[in-house]
Amino acid sequence: MIIGNAGGGKSTLAKRLSKAKNLPLYRLDALQWNSGWIPTPKEEFERRHNELISQDVWIIDGFASWESIEKRCAVRQTHK
Repeated sequence: MIIGNAGGGKSTLAKRLSKAKNLPLYRLDALQWNSGWIPTPKEEFERRHNELISQDVWIIDGFASWESIEKRCAVRQTHK
C-alpha cells in the first residue's frame, strides 16, 4: 500500500516496485474516477476495492478514503 501527498512520487515508486517484484499494481484513481472525472458510486468502488484486497499479493497506489486504508491494513494483517 503506497499512500501520500499528490506529486510525492507514489505512482513512480509503485510502478518501479511492481516491476522489480513482479507484483500486480492497482491505481485507486482508476477505481475512484470514470471518464470525465465522474466519481464511481461508493458501493461499486467498495466492491471493486474489496476484490483487489482479497488477492494474496498486490500493490495499491493511492489514498481513496480512510475507511479503505483501514481495510487494506486489516486484510494485510490477516495474511501474515
